[in-house]
Amino acid sequence: MQSQDSPVFLSLPGTIAPVGIWPFFTTRRGGVSRGGHAGWNLALHVNDDLDLVQNNRALLQRSLPSQVHALCLVNQVHGVRTVVASPGQRPPEADALVTDEPGVAIAIMTADCAPVLLYDPVRKIIGAAHAGWRGALSGIIESCIDLMETMGANSLHMKAIIGPTIRPPYYEVDQTFYDQFINYHNSEQGIIVEKFFLSLATRGRFQFNLPNYIKARLCERGVPQGGITDVGMCTFQNEELFFSHRRSTRKGETSCGRQMGGIVLV
Repeated sequence: MQSQDSPVFLSLPGTIAPVGIWPFFTTRRGGVSRGGHAGWNLALHVNDDLDLVQNNRALLQRSLPSQVHALCLVNQVHGVRTVVASPGQRPPEADALVTDEPGVAIAIMTADCAPVLLYDPVRKIIGAAHAGWRGALSGIIESCIDLMETMGANSLHMKAIIGPTIRPPYYEVDQTFYDQFINYHNSEQGIIVEKFFLSLATRGRFQFNLPNYIKARLCERGVPQGGITDVGMCTFQNEELFFSHRRSTRKGETSCGRQMGGIVLV
């Protein structure tokens, strides 16, 4: 894949967000990184040339709406902690951010996990969550919504966007993975988790539907089903558009880049 300077965002229909709220998902197209990170890699922790990543981040800053005066990130740890965005501070260890401050973009980075963007168009409060299988199972979605509601949002008003993530038939998992979900939901009410797994011909192997599982967790927490949008794109399948940790691992690459999903009040 040839690196090009002009960065490309995933095209989103204008109906997804109301006026005043700008969601975005970057792709790997554009940027200046090379090798396994070729394109618009935005992560500093994946053994890419740091100068090139800083150039890629500068391209991002120039590409965001003119009203954006800060970009806030977190040091993602596959946990369930959500924080209020603090412009100018070092990224804390967390997996979701929220804010009600216009011009502060909040974003998370992924390479197969799902970026989940949330907003309450009534109270103008936004959230961004890093929802891999661990975080989704443990409650990162609920954690993000909880903090948004503490700030005055209402889950019944919320909209959610599930960004590019790994999907069936490319998300194959084993019996241990399956059992963790079954054991968790055996003690919970409301979600029949088996429907998110497809048994394969090989015993103890399954395909897992992460985005549909995230939809169920959103609905269970009170987000109306009609307010949930899934962009429907697979990171593993679309090599020209997205970085994929699983795809890079299968190809024997030692590391891969990260794309970003974010949202800002403008």
